[in-house]
Amino acid sequence: MDNGTTLECDVAVWATGAEPQKVSAESDLELMKGFFRVNKYLQSTSHPNVFAGGDCITMEDYADKPYPTKAGVYAVRAGPIIAQNLYKYATDEPLVEYVPQTVFLSLMMTGDGNCIGSKFGISFVGKWVWEMKDFIDMSFMDLFNPNYLYNDYKNKGMAEPVESSVLFDDVAANTKDIIEENKKKAMAMNAEEAAKVLGCEEDNKDFHERFQILTRMHFEEDFRAEVCKCYKPPYGINL
Repeated sequence: MDNGTTLECDVAVWATGAEPQKVSAESDLELMKGFFRVNKYLQSTSHPNVFAGGDCITMEDYADKPYPTKAGVYAVRAGPIIAQNLYKYATDEPLVEYVPQTVFLSLMMTGDGNCIGSKFGISFVGKWVWEMKDFIDMSFMDLFNPNYLYNDYKNKGMAEPVESSVLFDDVAANTKDIIEENKKKAMAMNAEEAAKVLGCEEDNKDFHERFQILTRMHFEEDFRAEVCKCYKPPYGINL
């Protein structure tokens, strides 16, 4: 530290928060906490023809709440709302309200094939967490893969766009089978069993079953509370 103090630790993590960009202050849009101030429709409070989302905004109705934070999940969820509201504003239709989720799955890779995750007040670490993060990230990126957006993109380019995401659905068929199989397993577990599976050794790479347990915890409050109560991972961390 600057004053010469030394702190012993196993791992040092340099964690920084989001800061407003200079372009925000240089614009004539109304700001809040240095970011573009928007209402519940993600609409600028000073320029109704401007919509924004993600890390560059502060939602006036949530300015004093612990969420939404500057995290990618909020930007991704805000995107479709902004698209709808741009159209609705142009056609003079009622705007759609964006309601941010209160909690989300936080995942941070450690650069060694492992990853740290947290949700519901518990934390987990290991290779399976990294595999889960990679699965989530790559599934999202596949939505922008032209091979899933156009028929025979390699030979025909963008000449034949697919309807909906037909090609993507076909490619993901066996993955869906794996998800469904593990979803059934997770739904059949009691909280103690689920907590034990979730708190596996760090070297375990199998993530699908654990991903489905976390998904069930998201929707079932009582199950979530019991799993958190029983959760005792061998590495003994609690973020």
